Amino acid sequence: MHSWPYLSHTMRATITKESSLRAYLDLFRLPNLFTAAADIFAGFFFSGGLPAEWPVLVRLSFASMCLYAAGVALNDYCDRDVDAVERPSRPLPSGRVKPGRALQLILVLFIAGLSLAFSLSVQTGAIAALLVACVVAYDAVLKHTPVAPLLMGGCRALNLAMGMYFVADFTSLTTLRPIAIVCLYITAVTFFARTEARRSDRARLVLGVLGQIVALSGLWWVWRYTPNARHHEFVYLAGALALSILYNGIRAIQDPKPHASARATSPHSAMSRVQLAVKRSILGLVVLDACIAWSVAGPEAAAITLALLVPTVLLARFLPVT
Repeated sequence: MHSWPYLSHTMRATITKESSLRAYLDLFRLPNLFTAAADIFAGFFFSGGLPAEWPVLVRLSFASMCLYAAGVALNDYCDRDVDAVERPSRPLPSGRVKPGRALQLILVLFIAGLSLAFSLSVQTGAIAALLVACVVAYDAVLKHTPVAPLLMGGCRALNLAMGMYFVADFTSLTTLRPIAIVCLYITAVTFFARTEARRSDRARLVLGVLGQIVALSGLWWVWRYTPNARHHEFVYLAGALALSILYNGIRAIQDPKPHASARATSPHSAMSRVQLAVKRSILGLVVLDACIAWSVAGPEAAAITLALLVPTVLLARFLPVT
């Protein structure tokens, strides 16, 4: 009989620990971490990396994931007052994670990511340091300015560049083309998502969709003018992504309200159409990265990159992406 109070206490402690863990996974956007690794994979394979050189690829990926986790957590830290009104269920405004604790973990992750990057090479470390500077500038100063979408695109472009471990010259057009495509794609997605928590402007949504399609069209530019790009079959994968962007974008334009209809029956019914489109565009970045890898390194590299969609999609069913 005396075991029941102990059992009840144990169960409460277990539930509390699970709830706390879930809060931190929400804060660091666990599904998105694999999209950050996908940028690294694309840059690695595009620059001539081989699957056999996986120790370098793993270290680059962990560096990227640490910096990404720190960046999204810092974003929530800086926006915690706004989120208290627009998204009160998020970890910081809900009180599930204390601001001081979040700031400590953000600092640790930034240091870990930079340390891993510098341990590989000075060049990789310098790109990582520039990425951190851009992330902090976006989160703390420039997020609500007109340059914010471009700066966010620049952050993702630098993440791709960090994966280009075997590139010696970052001024060549061959290197800059895929970087520019990722920059444009994420700039367009960020522009599209700027008012996802409120009613979105249809003109903004149209421009965001068009920007993503233009970015995908740039893959031909990469293939046509990259000397060692021998594979063109990625065009089918890029076409599928373009159709997905158009479909979700058009649905969002038709209904830009902040909340989906209460009659919706899909598992994503709690999300607005704009938020759902943003979520799928973020997941689509893995597909874009796979196309970049495929253009130079072939279908094997694309398949390895595309495999990162599996944990991303599975985790996105339970944890937030936006």
